[in-house]
Amino acid sequence: MKSFLPALFVSLLFFAQNVVAESCWQWRQQATEALQRGDYSASLPPLIAAHNALTCGDDIPSHIAETYLAIGFEALRGGDLEKAQEAFTNGGDYSSDDGRFPFYRGVTLLRGNDLIAAESALQEARNLDGDSPELQHLLGQVAYREGRLAEAEALLAEASAARPGNSALSELLAKVKRERLIEEGMEQTEGGNFSLSFDTHVTGKIGRETLEVLDDAYNDLGALFSHYPHFRVPVLLYSRRDFVMATAAPDWSGGLYDGKIRVPIGGLDTMTPRLRQILYHEFAHVVTRDLAGRHLPLWLNEGIAEAFSGEYCDVAQKPVARENLLPFSRIERGLEGLTTSEVDQAYRQSRALVRSIVDRYGWFLVADLLRLLGQGTPLDTAIASIFSEEGLNAELLIHRWQQTLP
Repeated sequence: MKSFLPALFVSLLFFAQNVVAESCWQWRQQATEALQRGDYSASLPPLIAAHNALTCGDDIPSHIAETYLAIGFEALRGGDLEKAQEAFTNGGDYSSDDGRFPFYRGVTLLRGNDLIAAESALQEARNLDGDSPELQHLLGQVAYREGRLAEAEALLAEASAARPGNSALSELLAKVKRERLIEEGMEQTEGGNFSLSFDTHVTGKIGRETLEVLDDAYNDLGALFSHYPHFRVPVLLYSRRDFVMATAAPDWSGGLYDGKIRVPIGGLDTMTPRLRQILYHEFAHVVTRDLAGRHLPLWLNEGIAEAFSGEYCDVAQKPVARENLLPFSRIERGLEGLTTSEVDQAYRQSRALVRSIVDRYGWFLVADLLRLLGQGTPLDTAIASIFSEEGLNAELLIHRWQQTLP
């Protein structure tokens, strides 16, 4: 009996090795078939099972890492920032010396406006892989959005020198240089969810009132949409001349949001109903951008801002008549090239259309529409999903509203 036990042990060990080898082959086969279908998520369980078996090959961790990278890219393209962040984090666990994972974590966090975490991830990528024009561009964006203009200019200049044909990079560098000339002499203060920069001619009183109004807007729209941006919003108050120099905005512009709320206040020294409306309008753009990203048609973006600011601010709204309508397809191409009266018409009819949606369905439904757009859902598909019981798309929604006009 004693002589049989070692032989049995060897037999069982040989059998177990054969079973593991067979399982390894099956796991690899399952993962390969899933990858060939483009189903990256389905390839992960067999790969992880093979990794946990410890005997299926040293290449398994790299395959898992690459799969997580593909899942992250797919989620990022679709606007699912949470899933992308999770994938890039998990992938990095299987390839800790690969700078791509902290790099794309930084891209994801930057898109989600988490600037501190984005900068930390990008610096991690820099430590692993060294500098690159792409990394300098992203770090320059972080520095710019945090108001560190000198640092942003230096980073963007280096990136631009290495990528002279990159028009987006060149335009951002020129923008930073313009703003730095104007904004470096500004005074700064913080309050609640906003950081305020203002010209020396701006009184402390209107600065305080601006922060108070924006805090009201933050709470009012947050309650309507059940969404409160988690990042601090930069706000800049300019003279009209400096506003035009910094932004190259058209004469009719009362303010804009490009990651920072920018408002020309001229010689005002106290809050007015018109300035309150502008601040509410621009803050609405902060929230719509946060929810929908850049997947937002102009009429919906401006319509929400106008309807929200009109609801909470005592400013008269002109009625809209059917015979004066601009085609929404023209509005969607942008406001450039329109006359001042046509721009006014574009804003009024966008407001009226959104107001009709809000009156019929409520602000929460509008927020749900923005969330779908933020996930990369096309506009018609998103509208069809939200208004599924009525069989609407964008064209039918607009047409039904037009029928209500005098």
